[in-house]
Amino acid sequence: MRSSSVLFLREPSTQQETETESETTPPQATNLEENEAETETENESSTVVKDTVRNIGSTTRRVLMYGSGFVFNCIGIYFGFGILLNLFGYAYSFSLDEGYKIDTIQNKRIEIQFEREAKRYENESSQKLSQLQSRLAVEAVAKAEGTTATKIATNTVEATTTTTTTAAVE
Repeated sequence: MRSSSVLFLREPSTQQETETESETTPPQATNLEENEAETETENESSTVVKDTVRNIGSTTRRVLMYGSGFVFNCIGIYFGFGILLNLFGYAYSFSLDEGYKIDTIQNKRIEIQFEREAKRYENESSQKLSQLQSRLAVEAVAKAEGTTATKIATNTVEATTTTTTTAAVE
């Protein structure tokens, strides 16, 4: 007994030839029947594998389609919520340490300005520290050479101060 799914996998011209051959030729030796039985079991196992692969493919496609739709909808809702907050005068931020932080736009601006000033102060203090270190290094070299360290140190400090002033103006 042949499986009906095997017939659907063959091309139409092959189906017709197979049907007409089976109708016209009488059954032959048992050896031929055994070969056909082996071929049938191979065909059935290959169709089972093909059906399984098709089912996995269609399931994967469905999961990807619905999953991506869900993810994109969540992203859209998140940004829509952010725009709504901005329209009502609120700002939001997210960090791994603090999580979500919702505050008025004015307070958020002040906070950002404070952070910028703190960074600028750190930069200025590190520049002054490096100037002091270079001044001390110049004085140490001058002492070792026996020249007046104050002239060299003053020239170095004036040059770095001019550089710092021009960098701050820019």
